[in-house]
Amino acid sequence: MVAVLAIAASFQFLACGAAMDPESTEGQSDEAKVESTSQALAPFQDASPLGCPGTKVGLRPYQHVLQYCGASFLDNGDMGCVDTTMRTWDTFTVYRVYDNGNDTGRIALKENYRNRYVSADNGGGGGIHANRTAVGIWELFRPEKQEGSSLYSLTTYNGPYYVTAENGGGSVMNANRVGIGDWEKFYVYCVGG
Repeated sequence: MVAVLAIAASFQFLACGAAMDPESTEGQSDEAKVESTSQALAPFQDASPLGCPGTKVGLRPYQHVLQYCGASFLDNGDMGCVDTTMRTWDTFTVYRVYDNGNDTGRIALKENYRNRYVSADNGGGGGIHANRTAVGIWELFRPEKQEGSSLYSLTTYNGPYYVTAENGGGSVMNANRVGIGDWEKFYVYCVGG
């Protein structure tokens, strides 16, 4: 089953039920708070906001559907859309963010190889990496379904940056665009879980 997503898509948080870490520094526990003491990851996994019945998704860039987007399996966790075969590091578990029991519309993504959260350093303006062990505001994205299509885009926590597949795919991913073009649109693949 294929559902399309652009990074800023509606992912859901890990089933840890923990709050998020505002600094997103290594070594901090999942019990740390995200932005305020009231925001926390949902205590369940659910990819249904992306049209998937399970908990895990894969992403493909709109212009290069023969490539999957994922994290490098190296320590830096650099993100790119280069793999022609979907591998574990090209799949993500989706977590929602709640505030006082209300869905904020934001999500966190955790890659499924090294179990690290995807992060837009400094809230955007540069590269994205799957290298965080805890969730803070840099690890939150807001999905946007593209009208009249099954494609999604992702913005950083409060914008203004969109996640992009540089060159439409075949290269790195960044969170440095202030508008939506073809490079900022993604297909979402349901991969179970």
